[in-house]
Amino acid sequence: MMRGEKKENIYAKTTLLPDWPWVYPEYSFTINRPVTSIQRILIDPTHRMADIKPDNNVYPTLTEVPRVKVTSE
Repeated sequence: MMRGEKKENIYAKTTLLPDWPWVYPEYSFTINRPVTSIQRILIDPTHRMADIKPDNNVYPTLTEVPRVKVTSE
């Protein structure tokens, strides 16, 4: 488990949650508001974590991942 955190000045409101050992596959927490009032939850918005599956870092989940098509002309 890593100790300490970096200061974030990018977003107006962030919530720092308690540490948990990285060997645990899941982490849960409670948000004291109706789920209908939550627009978005984003984990690691600056992409600093070593993450093998960053597409699961957002709620609600993306239903379609945008792709870029490269053509040579």
